[in-house]
This record gives sequence, structure tokens and C-alpha cells, in this order.
Amino acid sequence: MSRVDELAVAYRRAFLGDDGKPHLDGQAILDDLAAACGAFRSTQAFDATGRLDTARMAQLEGRRQVWLHVQRRIFGPAAVSEPKRTATFDDLN
Repeated sequence: MSRVDELAVAYRRAFLGDDGKPHLDGQAILDDLAAACGAFRSTQAFDATGRLDTARMAQLEGRRQVWLHVQRRIFGPAAVSEPKRTATFDDLN
């Protein structure tokens, strides 16, 4: 078994019950991580003047990536999908 597979098994043991669903403690931790990582919030951030705050956005996106990593380890890569890349103006020319 590869190291990645071993880690996935360890994550599942830590968070899931025998039925494959999060057990009470696992769900509590996942809920806390979701809140701390901003799992369901936008990563768009603005400074006091209303301009995009790219440093803050990068920080928020990093937190979100941790959440996605944990989700993929527990539920598999298909459980969490990244948005499809959309075409840019340059792609259309």
C-alpha cells in the first residue's frame, strides 16, 4: 500500500464510523475545520478602501485548500471537484 493510500485509511479511521459516515467526534472536527478554513465562503477579500486585497485572498484560498485536502483524503478525489477552468479573453482569440 502506498503512503497516500495509508494516509487515506488513517483519515477515514479518524473521522468515519463503520458505516462510512462521520462519527460524532469526526463530524465535530469536520465542522470546526470547515468554519476555520472558510470552506463555504468566498475567498474574495477587500481592503479598507474597497480594493481587492490579494494577500488576504491568497491566505483565504490557502485555508480552503487545506479543507479540500482533508475532504479528498476522507471521501476520495471525486468527492470534491475543483471548478472547471473557464475560457479567458485570450483563449477566444
